[in-house]
Amino acid sequence: MKALLVAAALAASPPVETITYHVSPCEGTCPGYMVTVSSNGQAIYYGEYFVAIKGKRSFRVTPAEFAAFRASLAPYRPKQGQEVLVDRGSALCPEFAFDAPSIEITWSSEGRPGERLLSNDGCINAKVPPEMWRTLSHAVESLPVAEFVGRRTRR
Repeated sequence: MKALLVAAALAASPPVETITYHVSPCEGTCPGYMVTVSSNGQAIYYGEYFVAIKGKRSFRVTPAEFAAFRASLAPYRPKQGQEVLVDRGSALCPEFAFDAPSIEITWSSEGRPGERLLSNDGCINAKVPPEMWRTLSHAVESLPVAEFVGRRTRR
């Protein structure tokens, strides 16, 4: 009976959704880091370049923080199983300037690959909504990672 209750509880649980948000550095001092957050509250930060804290840190996110992060990214999430590239050489990036950071976001559920968005700030006249880069770059502010990343800005 106990095994049936556990199986029923597991079957009723919503799948764990995971979002990985990776910011690549520019050729200057732009921060480079990765944050992976899951709907179950587990989160990992990995600082790479020009950040306050380098290396791996585990932390927790609240359901409200995860929901706010997911909601801010939702307008730009590709259709199920697809990827969107706003990067040098793609149809959405007709002109390109070097030395700009990029943001790569992947969504997955229960460990299965899902959607991927790659947006490079070096795209000129990108064929995407004009507010997209600003929205993507500020989305991470809904997560408790400011002390890890620091207050560095592009120079």
